[in-house]
Amino acid sequence: MTRGGGPGRSGPTYGTYFSAVSRFLEADDFLVLRRAVRRAAGLEAIPETLDEVEVFLEKHGAFYHPGRVRVTAGGRSVQLVLNAALSQEGKKTIAREAACLEVLGKRFGHAGLPRIHAFGTAEIPGEDTEIPMFLGEWLAGYHEFHLSGTHRIRVWDPDDPGLFLSGRQAAALYRGVARLLTACYDFETSEHIASWHHAAGDFVVRLSDGDIDVRLITVRDYRPVFDLPENTREPSARTMLEALLVFFLHLLLHVRLDRIDGVGETVLAPSSAVSAATEGFFSGFDDWRIDRELGAGLAEGFREYVRRLSSGDIALLYEGIVDRMQPGSEERGVIERSIRDHVGEVRRVIASW
Repeated sequence: MTRGGGPGRSGPTYGTYFSAVSRFLEADDFLVLRRAVRRAAGLEAIPETLDEVEVFLEKHGAFYHPGRVRVTAGGRSVQLVLNAALSQEGKKTIAREAACLEVLGKRFGHAGLPRIHAFGTAEIPGEDTEIPMFLGEWLAGYHEFHLSGTHRIRVWDPDDPGLFLSGRQAAALYRGVARLLTACYDFETSEHIASWHHAAGDFVVRLSDGDIDVRLITVRDYRPVFDLPENTREPSARTMLEALLVFFLHLLLHVRLDRIDGVGETVLAPSSAVSAATEGFFSGFDDWRIDRELGAGLAEGFREYVRRLSSGDIALLYEGIVDRMQPGSEERGVIERSIRDHVGEVRRVIASW
């Protein structure tokens, strides 16, 4: 097994990381890895042998240390992502993340979600601790993106470090993000992908002949907008509309939040992102696994429901959303200073329907 890359000066050592990864991948004659290769390559049978396995540590994250596993088997080359949680915070979330991706993959089968091939743990030699990790789909050709100094979106393509999206491409990106999140929204239960952040690089983008394709690399949580009372068997139509409205308003605000170059000050994307995200939200209805005619009816019913809202109604709802954010956080401060203009933009978009 070839090893490349490694942790930085702080945090886990090379030995800690690669010892755990090696144990995980080599267990039972590479059984987990061979199964993952079969799924990733679309093979009918598990490869009997693997010719070469290379592991590269690609990034140091707050939760995980993502690595790239390159496998050669039978003349074919397959790349996989391996997320290992060495921090205590990462260990708390990785099992839930893997479970969320499995559930969403089965429930929606959306192409924008990453596939999980295997989840497990590995002991560190000589230490009384285990490192959880999972193997998943490697998104070749996709790159992280962030707002840069000019508040334009910069794509982190190592082959083109000066790559910025045009206004049209940026709108397509925000439409793609909103569509994917809406496609994974459960109208009956209000379960939705939560705790996602542009600053964490949760979404990635690929450019092909100027076209934009957006993918999600992780799902940290999948939960209802708000819980129903225990004695409620089925939510009312009004309750479902209210939950969808909160999801919609949160989406239009959260899609604008980022950090300059991923690590700098927290900022909001230009207000044009609101219109693009709204378009993506409604196109997400087309991906729901319900009758197309019913989906069109839900979309129009929601439009009619939201048209009745005044600017004061929208501001009050956003007040509740902001109140649930961490007091004193930089993100909350940015939103509080900008929320009046944001509400005005949301109201303008609604009035144009």
